[in-house]
Amino acid sequence: MDATGLAIELFRLVIKTYEIFQKAIDFPESSSAIVLRLDVELTRLQLWGKHSGANRGVLVPDLAPFEPLIDRILTRLTSLLQDSAKLKEKYGLSPANELEAGVKRPTTRSKSFDQVKGALRAIVKTRGSTSSGEQESNSKPVVTALDRVRWAISSEAKFEQLVEDIRGYTNNLNELLRESQRAPLYQDWHRAEMQIVGAVDDTSSLQLMQEMAEGDISCQDMLTMALRKAIAINDSSSGRKGSVQILAKQDFDLPPDFRQLSRCIAMYHPRSPSSFPITQQPSYVLVEKKHYDDHISSEDRATLLSRLHRLITLLNTATPDERGLLPTCLGYWSEPDDNCWCLAYRCPFLPNCTLPPQKIAGRLISAQPVSLLKLLQSSSFKPALELRIKLATTLASVLSRLYGGQWLHKGIRSHNIVFPRSPSDAYDISAPLITGFEYSRQYSETVSIDIISQDFSQAVYRHPDYQGDVEARRSRYRMAYDVYSFGLLLAEIAWWVPMEKTYQDVMKKRSNMGSGFYAQHARGFMEEIIRRVGKELAFRVGTPYQKVVEWCLMQGQVNTPDKELVVDFYNNVVVPLEEVSKTFQ
Repeated sequence: MDATGLAIELFRLVIKTYEIFQKAIDFPESSSAIVLRLDVELTRLQLWGKHSGANRGVLVPDLAPFEPLIDRILTRLTSLLQDSAKLKEKYGLSPANELEAGVKRPTTRSKSFDQVKGALRAIVKTRGSTSSGEQESNSKPVVTALDRVRWAISSEAKFEQLVEDIRGYTNNLNELLRESQRAPLYQDWHRAEMQIVGAVDDTSSLQLMQEMAEGDISCQDMLTMALRKAIAINDSSSGRKGSVQILAKQDFDLPPDFRQLSRCIAMYHPRSPSSFPITQQPSYVLVEKKHYDDHISSEDRATLLSRLHRLITLLNTATPDERGLLPTCLGYWSEPDDNCWCLAYRCPFLPNCTLPPQKIAGRLISAQPVSLLKLLQSSSFKPALELRIKLATTLASVLSRLYGGQWLHKGIRSHNIVFPRSPSDAYDISAPLITGFEYSRQYSETVSIDIISQDFSQAVYRHPDYQGDVEARRSRYRMAYDVYSFGLLLAEIAWWVPMEKTYQDVMKKRSNMGSGFYAQHARGFMEEIIRRVGKELAFRVGTPYQKVVEWCLMQGQVNTPDKELVVDFYNNVVVPLEEVSKTFQ
């Protein structure tokens, strides 16, 4: 047998041994999370098989120099799962017949365990099995001594080490792949994370998934999406960041025109005894208002307040990759006279940016962070193409993770992308912060009780099917409408022109539509912007970027379920933008 053939046979053997080993484990319900980590590692091993060619029966040519090393890694992994002495001494397993009297293997597992395991197993099946799978299914199974062994977990800490060692072998195999092979492997894994979270819809299963993913660096996106989804389908107490803090207005130095502003920079200086956390030095924060109708019922107001609590909890669950891109919320205070709540965000302002705002007679002068809209309106600031594409890629990646956690932004527009790190003397778009979560909510909500602003600067970004000031006239808000808004934002970044200006330009030929901005205007604008994108955007930013924008703008016309659209957005927006961005590195 040649070296390549040996590697393929060893891969088939390790997969078979792995599956037999999994079936042989008896464990109490309390060990469910750690046992599920074996399924995670099996999925990752199968993904290596896909991208190395092992599951198709032929290793990719680039791995030829590493075949002896691959053989050793696969042999050691197989031996690890077959070495009874080591499994007992090092990894906390004992033969099931050595359990204390009366301890029996559960005949059924919890619904949560079955749901999470089923989601993981579905991923393995969609990735395909080894090329010998059909032959094996048609042949009579051979029962080995290993099949008859039953293991019980006697030490979870030691068993955790077994999972980590298995993970180490898979990591070693992944490191042998070229960068061009690792990138699609990691993309496949991220798709798997989104699909696994999307397949689970109850709080207890999501909690088990969080326990399974915690501490595994490869599962951090899964952990965050599962936590966000749990927040979305439950009350705010499901968050693990502590209760939502109600702030005191007197702890903030606010600009004199605060009542007229929807967003501003303020100074947070806790003075009241109830303030938490107490800071020794005042700090700058970003304050945003969430309005509600002045005739709202007490029941609907309570619903909005519960949604506000969930939003705050959600924003405080950012992954390391998202920190600085999503704001951390300190809490909120109520402004009943203005029918709103005021959310205070901790922001990474730099000393050389637009701060500190000056004071006159002890009051702050109104200060605003630099927004993307302001930069688009600048006649002198024209960022390079690679910087614009990097900005688009960053925003798409963050939104993709929010969608994976079942949350929609509902206010995507250039005004809500700010740059708190931007110096006052030189604009910088490398570190965007997504704000404007006034309407944000989970996509499972069927009825909107938010005030929908009819201001043109906001309405122009909304899909035609979600226009109008009366709920009965609007469709239920869907993820596709968020994607449409993002498509318009991507077009703004490409043309580097505010969307209001673009609207005026493309709608000149439709002067017969009359004044105002209603559903018919939005539909006419959508048709014209899609035509213009198809006609000229490739010239400005390239065909891949153009295709992304077209795809986003077309989604409102397709009734794709939100759960499916989560993965579609990643495939058709995030991945292509990442590929384009890499060409400039």
